[in-house]
Amino acid sequence: MLAEISRFRAKISSAISLKKDQIAALKEYKTSLINAAVTGKIQVTSDSLHETGQDMDACSELKLNEYA
Repeated sequence: MLAEISRFRAKISSAISLKKDQIAALKEYKTSLINAAVTGKIQVTSDSLHETGQDMDACSELKLNEYA
């Protein structure tokens, strides 16, 4: 039974590690997108947001919540 618990713990630890790596990669991607938008390397318009299924209200709401 102890061996089974150890295997289960190892699987959970591995899953947590994977998720942490994914979160770090997404944060890096977010930062690079923001930098590209600020420096003018990419254009962010309401039309481009609609193409991705987002709207300006949702983006504004996300931006406000980010600083709360």
